[in-house]
Amino acid sequence: MSWAYSPSYGKPLSVPQGIIALMSRFGMHIELAYPEGYGLIPEIVEIAKTNAKQSGGSFTVSYSMSDAMRDADIVYPKSWAPYHIMQQRTRLLMAGTKPG
Repeated sequence: MSWAYSPSYGKPLSVPQGIIALMSRFGMHIELAYPEGYGLIPEIVEIAKTNAKQSGGSFTVSYSMSDAMRDADIVYPKSWAPYHIMQQRTRLLMAGTKPG
């Protein structure tokens, strides 16, 4: 699962989190690759680690796209906003602060 650039900022975290949480249940060897600062919700990452351990798969995180994709059978690129930005965006939306 790889972060990918998109000109529209603020993409949700749901797709990469859903992929790592689900596929780690089936024994896949998953490498989550993203630039530093684009981490996902920590609890979901921990779920993926636990699932991988229980299923006989593996789960690692890399900040190097080229290293992460080396020898990969499947690459799933997806843009997402950093978790801390999504937290801020949620607070602004709940407060009705559209300019923010």
